[in-house]
Parts: sequence; C-alpha cells; structure tokens
Amino acid sequence: GALSTGWGGLTEPQRQSWAAATVNFPYTDIFGDKKELDGKSLYIKLNSNLANVGSPSIAAAPAPVGIPAFGVDSALVTVGAGIEAFDINVSADTVPAGFALAIYATPPVKAGVSFVKNRFRFIGTAAATLGVVNALALYTARFGTEMTSSQSIHVRVALVSTTSGQMGVPTGVIAENA
Repeated sequence: GALSTGWGGLTEPQRQSWAAATVNFPYTDIFGDKKELDGKSLYIKLNSNLANVGSPSIAAAPAPVGIPAFGVDSALVTVGAGIEAFDINVSADTVPAGFALAIYATPPVKAGVSFVKNRFRFIGTAAATLGVVNALALYTARFGTEMTSSQSIHVRVALVSTTSGQMGVPTGVIAENA
C-alpha cells in the first residue's frame, strides 16, 4: 500500500520515466510469452524488491543492470528437538558487491510434497561465507523451530540489485535433513 501511495507522490516526469522504462524490464509469463509491466507496476515491483533487501526506494526509473549468475547448490537442516542448524550452500563464495541475497523458504512440509509455489515466504537477506549461508536465525524468526525428521523445507535464493531493485532468476533446492 505504501508503494502505491508513493506512486501518487511522484512528479509527472518521474512517472513518465517509469512508463518509458518498461521496455527495459520485460518478463516472461507462465505461458512463455514476453510481457511488459506498466509504469506503476514496475515502480512497485522494483521498490518492493529494494524494501525486502533493506535498500532505499527510488523515485526515477533506473537503468537495467546485469545480474551475475548465482544459485543454490544444496541446503542442509539439522533436526533434533526442532531445527538446530540450517545452512544453504550457494554457488559463489560471497555475494557480489552491489547485490543482496534474498532468501525464500517454506514452512516444514510433509515428505513427498513437491508443489510448494504458494508456500514460499521471504525470510530475509544474508551474506555468504565461503559459499555457505547460515539461515537458522532468519528461518526460525519466520517459522519457528518445530520440525520433524520426516518433513522437508524448500529454499530459493536470488540476487537483488541494491541500486535498481532487479531480481535475478531464483534457484532452489529441498533442504536435506542431516
């Protein structure tokens, strides 16, 4: 709601910059067709990504930036009397400068559940140290520590530009129980 209100507070040249920028930020819909958002939707999308990673909002449309390849290789959750450790192994030693690593996860789901698209929630941003992200505090703050060894957690990560709000393609895995 705040971003929608923020759109109304922009000057006409700022709104026009967003309308003109839509061609620079195409997306592919579920049918594989290339589409463009309208100016207001692009403003909300990019500023929402910036807000999620703790970066300031932008009033004028940014130029697109190249997003480096970055993915998740595996994730490991240790379950004892609840979740005791949660590490995500990513494809690079560190998060590149000018980007934040957005982490999304599901609450624990029954083994064998594979359709979880609607269960992902943003849990926060974290740094990678030698290719490992310790996500325990982020995860338990969002979902708590309750989990059984017969459940699993689905994880997605994506880089977000801290200047433009662009998000790379999320990659994900199912966290294995240690």
